[in-house]
Amino acid sequence: MRCSEPGLALRLQSWPLADRVAELGSLCAPGLAAMTEYRIEFRGMRVLAEWPERLRAAQLETTCRPNGIETSRVRYGDEAEDWGANERPCHDCAAIKGEYHVPGCDVERCPACGGQIWLGCECEWPDDEDE
Repeated sequence: MRCSEPGLALRLQSWPLADRVAELGSLCAPGLAAMTEYRIEFRGMRVLAEWPERLRAAQLETTCRPNGIETSRVRYGDEAEDWGANERPCHDCAAIKGEYHVPGCDVERCPACGGQIWLGCECEWPDDEDE
């Protein structure tokens, strides 16, 4: 695979978020990849060493702004679909039931429409510089 390869993002979307970050880093920013290669065991998953801190930081982001309206984020286990929160951590970001997902997690749902925030939600989202 190459960083500019057509369809790369689509092919990687089924990978756990931490693996996508590492793979894209190794393809597109080799120096960055060296910083993110180290993995640890966390909640029964192999994750990047900095992942527990990213998950902790995600708990401080309690709201989001779909369609410009500040709304509480959806916690793991509160989604309409059953993602197995009673049995295991989120397969993509390792959140446990009641925690917020790490930004970029493909399981996180939009509180306005119920779609996947990062992979197809139809809502309008403010740009980072707008906030």
